[in-house]
Amino acid sequence: MQWFVSNQGTTVGPMSADQLRAGITSGQITAGMHVRDEQGQWVAIEQSPFAGLLPTPLAPAPPVAPTAKSNESGVGATISALLLLGLGIYVFAKCSGSSEAPPAPVKVDDGRSMAWTMSRHFVEKRLKSPGSADYGGVFNGTYQSYDKQCVVLPAKRFRCHGWVDSQNGFGALVRSNWDMTIEDQGENWSLVELHSFE
Repeated sequence: MQWFVSNQGTTVGPMSADQLRAGITSGQITAGMHVRDEQGQWVAIEQSPFAGLLPTPLAPAPPVAPTAKSNESGVGATISALLLLGLGIYVFAKCSGSSEAPPAPVKVDDGRSMAWTMSRHFVEKRLKSPGSADYGGVFNGTYQSYDKQCVVLPAKRFRCHGWVDSQNGFGALVRSNWDMTIEDQGENWSLVELHSFE
């Protein structure tokens, strides 16, 4: 006798009773699947002569005739379900969001970036070896950021501080700390006061 097994529209077979038993004991054929019996009728595996081989007895499932649908409909249903889930999450997030106005955008260019660049220019004028100047970097964890190193003052002035590693007159690398006030005069920048340079 030849047996056929159906699972959600996909039919496998023909197979012998021994092959069917092996599929059940290995877990490849499980409860919820259907087999075509000797009379050619589709019955749930739980209602077939092989029901005793199932690992745990379950309540009998109603017999369902297999359909001739292809696997493509299952893929389409899965994609549709995921799209609906995503749409539901999006709508929920939009509806449950805060009714407060969004924060005002942060003004990015307040002049500190250029002030930092110009303060480094004034520092390099005082170095023995300006070409060796090193203000730190992102990759070695010593980055000096203009937004932390410069403060905006009234009248287009900025107070900037930081450090620089450079070679001295003997070629040794030394660190100098500096603090200065500079002024934006339109096309030019001027050093208002050098508070310290050590």
